[in-house]
Amino acid sequence: MSDAPADTHTTVTDLDAAPGEVWQALTSPEGVDAWLGNGSHLSPVEGSDLDVADIETGVRKRGRVDTVEPGRRLGFVWWPAQQRGDDGDAASRVVIQLVPDGDGTHLTVTESPLDISLRRTGVTDATASLGVHAWVWRAAAVEVDLLSRPHVLVRPTC
Repeated sequence: MSDAPADTHTTVTDLDAAPGEVWQALTSPEGVDAWLGNGSHLSPVEGSDLDVADIETGVRKRGRVDTVEPGRRLGFVWWPAQQRGDDGDAASRVVIQLVPDGDGTHLTVTESPLDISLRRTGVTDATASLGVHAWVWRAAAVEVDLLSRPHVLVRPTC
């Protein structure tokens, strides 16, 4: 049984690419456009602003990057652009982890809502309940970007 809240959404994908290549696909301007939508901006620098043209929901999102471990982990908090900061119910925390797996990478994306009471005290690592977000298409976009490189293969995850 998982310790994650019931409404946390996790997507796992195994890629036949080294963590450095996957990191580049996730954080380069071209990669960000591929998995978050054209016109999106995400800089892998702690404290930097996030601006996403979310093609999944059609809702523009804003946020900030709060965790960067190059080649290993990227975390950010985001919310709908019309909402004023991360005080609303729709704010959530996304953590992307890359773990070496032989010659490939085990990619895990987890999205959890922020607990409003903890957000107000400035704690952004807390998680609580989450609105549904389909991360499968985003993982697929990273796969497509990686597949455009002739030497990279994607292994299905069972």
